[in-house]
Amino acid sequence: MAEITIPKEKLTDKPQVWPEDIEFEVVVCQDEKGGIAKDGLIPWDIPADRKKFAEITTRANPRRAKTITTGNIVIMGRKTMESIPIKNRFWTNEARLFIILTSDVKNLGDYAVLIKTGRIRPALSWKEISTLLNWMAWQEDGQFFQVFVMGGGKVYNAAFRNEIPGMTMTNLHVSTVYKDYECDTKIVYSNQAYMLDLFELEPHDTPERWEYAHYITAKCQAPVTPKSEK
Repeated sequence: MAEITIPKEKLTDKPQVWPEDIEFEVVVCQDEKGGIAKDGLIPWDIPADRKKFAEITTRANPRRAKTITTGNIVIMGRKTMESIPIKNRFWTNEARLFIILTSDVKNLGDYAVLIKTGRIRPALSWKEISTLLNWMAWQEDGQFFQVFVMGGGKVYNAAFRNEIPGMTMTNLHVSTVYKDYECDTKIVYSNQAYMLDLFELEPHDTPERWEYAHYITAKCQAPVTPKSEK
């Protein structure tokens, strides 16, 4: 995939913008306690779940015309990227662009080659990401690319609470490993701005017991607070 850059002439006071929110899907893998990492690493490795993630994030948008060359986009925080074992990272799949949300681009110095070749792209804020995706949609006269958000904790919170400017969550994919890994980083589903409707459920028992659930989302009138927190 060629590197995506926004021409300077597009960054004017009155840029051309796509009039609709950019749609995105969230992908989560957690243990039975809602844990997603321990000591900065994902404490499990389930090949079938990795295969499921690749299947979800590489599927083509059915609206995409053959003339559109933009691949799917995966957004994650820097710590999430580094929590993935090197052997399992996805940079060899050029059909996807990985956008890494980081407060300091210098933190990605070890990935300079991947940045230069356009396989990953750093971003300092959600506003920068939203601007990029909005411009891409305007260029193609429609959102013909799929966008996936895959953590970590702060990234998930922003997605669930509808705090990402110009973007709307449409699907939630959750893989749950039925074991307590005593994670020190957990996902928080409370106070979210979306209602969930279960669309698909797949139990797995080989060899670890885990389950994949696919939810369709719709915005709530107001953030939902669980009864236990009222």
